[in-house]
Amino acid sequence: MKIAKWLILTSLIIACAMLTLGAYAVNVGVIDTFGIGSAETWLDALLGATHPVPPDNVVSGGPSGANSHYPLHTALRGSGAESTLSALNLGQWPRDYITAGINAISTDSDNQGSTHLPLRLRFADPTVGSPTNRAFSPNTILLPAGSGWSSVVLPVAPTDLISELGSATVALMNATETPIFHAQADSFQGEEIVAQLGANNIQGAAQAAPVPEPATMLLLASGLVGLAGFRKRFKK
Repeated sequence: MKIAKWLILTSLIIACAMLTLGAYAVNVGVIDTFGIGSAETWLDALLGATHPVPPDNVVSGGPSGANSHYPLHTALRGSGAESTLSALNLGQWPRDYITAGINAISTDSDNQGSTHLPLRLRFADPTVGSPTNRAFSPNTILLPAGSGWSSVVLPVAPTDLISELGSATVALMNATETPIFHAQADSFQGEEIVAQLGANNIQGAAQAAPVPEPATMLLLASGLVGLAGFRKRFKK
């Protein structure tokens, strides 16, 4: 009976500690809010498309409500740069994600179409010629049709990606193309679809575990002291 009580007390203390150690995201300085009413170097394009086009600039109705700008990415099926839903960035998002400590990209997104959107990320390192490293997310984030503005977090650590060519780690270190794209199947290429996706507050983040609050630390310390006393009495 005493052993059972000791095990119960231990489990309760561990549970209290674990409740304070949930993952959270720390922003690392890369963010696009589109407040100036521009696309901020985002484009609608199939990766490698010859003629990428900028998304529509919507001047109101973003995640912050009235007068909240956001880009509306459109896919029209058929052929050409807008046949697939692929939001491509060639500005501030090409970077060394490993050195920057970015292992997740978060965004406020709004699926304004009538089709569910499984979203992925992909990274490639083309410079003058074709890329030598390409990787994409094997796990999709499903954004339902008519979702309204929803927070979406896409993990981008090397272990969160599939290497389609070369190394996922090198693709993240030398990324010159960083698209958010739609694809049902595990593929580096997007799929033809008719869709509209609003996106805002796109930011790089580092997933980390928070330090427990002082009150929680006191509770944990008190529990450990009590546990030590209980074990001492149990030994006697």
